Amino acid sequence: KPDAGEGPRGRVGRGRGAWLRRHVERVDGVVTLRGRSALAARRAQTRQASARLWPAARRWANLAVHSVAKASRPNSSPNVKAHQAAALHLLGQVNFWEGHYTAAVCQLEQVLAIRHELKDEVGEALALVDLGQVYQAQAQYWYALACYEGALDMGQALEAVFEGSWFEAKVRRLVAKLCRTCGHWDLAIKHHLEALALGK
Repeated sequence: KPDAGEGPRGRVGRGRGAWLRRHVERVDGVVTLRGRSALAARRAQTRQASARLWPAARRWANLAVHSVAKASRPNSSPNVKAHQAAALHLLGQVNFWEGHYTAAVCQLEQVLAIRHELKDEVGEALALVDLGQVYQAQAQYWYALACYEGALDMGQALEAVFEGSWFEAKVRRLVAKLCRTCGHWDLAIKHHLEALALGK
């Protein structure tokens, strides 16, 4: 029961304690979040499934890039160029997940150039997010932040096209992760809370 003389800080502390009692458990003497072991198991299963899928995705993407390259001409139709960008984007994603970062950057930069030429802002925004993740994996944090900020600017302008704010929420979660990695916890919390508010 709240104390009549309790200040705001006391109420916040009491609320935090209630949250911890609901969500924290002690396992083998170690304090951890409830369900964390089950979550870790699910993530491991997802990684194993992805490891089986990426080789097939690589074969398809390589075939698509080769086929589109043969059909491409300097004055190729926008449709052919869009297919080329899609194939390169998939190949860049595969290289990222397999740790081939230099190849991933090269392919995603090609995607950005094609999408920009086609004035496809949605495609540009999606490519910027993936390019930012590649840079972040290489600890090139300023490049990653520039990509995320560009994607955020586009995503906010294209909220109707994205049919909601899910894209902005996704990018803000990535920015929050980047801020945590760099030790900027205040900014990480800010972006994480904004992502939570958008993910209603």
